[in-house]
Amino acid sequence: MTPKQNKKEKSVSLKKSIKSQEHFKKEKKLYHSQEKKKRKYGGMRSVEGIRDILPEEYAYWVHIYRILDKAVREFGFRRMELPLVETSHIYKKSIGEKTDFFEKEMYKFTTREGENITLRPEITSGLVRAFIENDMKAWAKPIKLFSCGSLFQSRIVEKKNYREYKQAHFDVFGEPDPILDAQLIQMANRVLSGLGLKNIRFLVNTLGSDSDRREYAKLLAVFFKAKKTQLCSKCQVLLKSHPLHILRCREFSCGNISAQAPHIIDHLSQESHDHFKYVLEYLDELEVPYELNPFLIPIFDYYNDTVFDIISLREKGGDKENTFLGSGGRFDFLTKKMGGEDTSAMGFGLDLDTIVSEMKRQETKIYTEPKPRVFLVQLGEMAKKKSLKLFEYLEKNGILMAESFGRGSLKGQLRQSTKMGADLTIILGQKEVMDETVIVKNMQTGSQETMPQDKVVDFIKHTLKKNGK
Repeated sequence: MTPKQNKKEKSVSLKKSIKSQEHFKKEKKLYHSQEKKKRKYGGMRSVEGIRDILPEEYAYWVHIYRILDKAVREFGFRRMELPLVETSHIYKKSIGEKTDFFEKEMYKFTTREGENITLRPEITSGLVRAFIENDMKAWAKPIKLFSCGSLFQSRIVEKKNYREYKQAHFDVFGEPDPILDAQLIQMANRVLSGLGLKNIRFLVNTLGSDSDRREYAKLLAVFFKAKKTQLCSKCQVLLKSHPLHILRCREFSCGNISAQAPHIIDHLSQESHDHFKYVLEYLDELEVPYELNPFLIPIFDYYNDTVFDIISLREKGGDKENTFLGSGGRFDFLTKKMGGEDTSAMGFGLDLDTIVSEMKRQETKIYTEPKPRVFLVQLGEMAKKKSLKLFEYLEKNGILMAESFGRGSLKGQLRQSTKMGADLTIILGQKEVMDETVIVKNMQTGSQETMPQDKVVDFIKHTLKKNGK
């Protein structure tokens, strides 16, 4: 070994050692944090990696769902909901039971009836199962479907890396034209832009046809076999079964070797070559920000032709850092593989938890629900009974209301009205109940007047309009 090679090996070894120490520190910190949480709450805690979404954060989710709903309508998708559990058999067919993912990342159970089931780790397999089982092939094409919900994967529980996370999925069946590939990428870009996210990039690659991929896998196996001793232990195992997945490895030594590997784009059939060429031309026409990445390989092997990852770019300490927001691609052969008829298909998924974190980091503006500008105060038992009906009456007439029925004192309720910034406060006491009137207090001027209950709606609307509310 030359001095230069020796120096390089030492550098790689040092980086591995540092990475191992950092991982140990993270695991140790996580363990102590879990133990502390157990002691503090007497065992009343959520499962690690599965979290609550509290009201303050849920405002981001409301905003996301509004933008997704808009995209569903604009692009002509139909909503559907898939079950959280599927039989393990469908993932054996789609993902393959001999893969690392099937063996280590999925939550598999046996029911009391002896059926093997799995918490869904991804949406595509369950969607194809539903497509076959519900005979969707007979529907008018293209078939555009939207689904959204939780996925479960046995990940290392770190910050922003959850065992349960939510994903929104857009899929199209029955259309092989490359224009669909470009339109779905355009759609993903539209959704993320609508959320106010900046510096979005699409990393795009092609895997060719099913036969292209198999031939490319053989070519890679020969290439990596000549450099096997320089690969990490995990990639040496992958070399036998999934040589394409070596291109996904983040180890320094494996990355250096992969950079010299042949590109699949140079080994495509004419049909796949033309398909990808058209996709890129459409993306250029749409001015979608994309980059070619010849080493982009999805974690699942059921993809073919166009595949893409969605990232957000950012500078951190002078270095560029990517945040993964979602991915997609064609899965034209999956329906037949799972027992259905040959059906072209294309789709993408957005990782909503990561998108929420990125929205917070970029401080994007989010939709806020209209706040009530009128507060209802009730005094005494008789007024409390009647206030329920009055509250409903005002709401039905288009006045957004707030109240504090549990509080009895006038002072306490007025304080609550002031705190929420109400323009008007409606006061209902025992005398008002008997007279069928209410007191309307203007919180800005301090003035108040008594009026019949059947006049209060017009008065409130007129006053709020006058105040520009």
